[in-house]
Order: sequence, then C-alpha cells, then structure tokens
Amino acid sequence: MGNEQAAALRANPRRFEDGPVAPVLRAFLAVRSRVAEDALAQAVAAGVRQYVVLGAGLDTFAYRNPYPPLSVFEMDHPVTQAWKRQRLADVHIAVPPGVTFVAVDFAAESLPKALCTAGLPSEEPSFFSWLGVTPYLEPANMLETLAARVAAAGEPFRGFFEPEALVAAMRAMGFREVRDMGPDELNANFFSNRADGLRVGSVGHILTAVG
Repeated sequence: MGNEQAAALRANPRRFEDGPVAPVLRAFLAVRSRVAEDALAQAVAAGVRQYVVLGAGLDTFAYRNPYPPLSVFEMDHPVTQAWKRQRLADVHIAVPPGVTFVAVDFAAESLPKALCTAGLPSEEPSFFSWLGVTPYLEPANMLETLAARVAAAGEPFRGFFEPEALVAAMRAMGFREVRDMGPDELNANFFSNRADGLRVGSVGHILTAVG
C-alpha cells in the first residue's frame, strides 16, 4: 500500500466493505494474528528465541517485535518476498537486524532444508505461524463469491483442511496440546463485547499445537 492508497483508506475506512464477506474476512484476519501473537508471547516467556513466519506476505510482526532476543525468519515465495522487500524500501522501512528472509516455494522445496540453509539452529525450539497460506475459510454460502475474488487477485484457492482430520494428523506427527478453535470460541473470546457486530464466519478455524 502506497501513500495515496493509505490516504484514501483513512478517508473512507469502509470503502472495501462492499458485501457480507468483507467484514467477516476482516475479523478473521485480525483474530488469527491475535491468536498467533498471544501464543508467541507464551513461547517467548518459556524461552523460545526463534520465530518462523511461513508465508510471511506483508506480515508486520518483525517490524514491531517487542522481544529483542527473538530472531524472525520470514519464509515466502521468492516473487512475493521480493515484492515485499521492494515495498519496504519504497516507504523507507528499515529491516531490523534480527530478521532473516528465506525465499522458498512451499510446493516444490524442502522447508527444513531451506531453514537450515538460512541458519535456523534446528536443535533450538522454534515457534511457527502459518497464516494466510491455506485458504480463508468462510461461511459456505459466501465461499463461491470469496473464491472468485481471491482468484481475480491472482491467488486462487487450491484446497481445504477438515478441522478434525487436521487435528488428528497433527497428533499423529507427534504434536501435543493440539487445539482447534472454531468460530464459536473465537467469537466468544475476541468479539463478544463489540458493539459493531464484527464476528468471524461460521466455518473459520484456527489451530495451535505444541511439539
């Protein structure tokens, strides 16, 4: 987002809320980051000093990182990552010294190998977030409209996870404390006291797990 787009958004914050999908999606984008960063805070308090952001996109955590000892590894597709780095340069945002960019094609390259090459100590505990790489999950009656919108933006949906199957798969891989937060829990925990009616959709889920 450039200065002109930022000014236009400030002048009319609701310019993109052109239907039932946008507010629901906005709520889910906000709450998924909140859940991830709350869990990260707990991990840092327990001694974790490495944060890997899978599919970092325009994620801003590394540029407001409140934990000086925490190293951040931003992983993303080479083209997307190059675009982000150019946008940072365009608006004169300096990259903090604790940030490492890791360009990787998740569909074709080994994630552990890419992280090893980037210098992530595999013997040390790490915290991973994976936000916005899997498709956004919205109410079924909105899905086709939302899919058409993201496809038009060049990011078509490819597949979906069934929450129960994903929880079982995570446990089978050895993760413990696997928690699947569905829309009822997310709305109760993060949106119950809002007066504007902002809520996540009926099929949005966020999963956390400790290995």
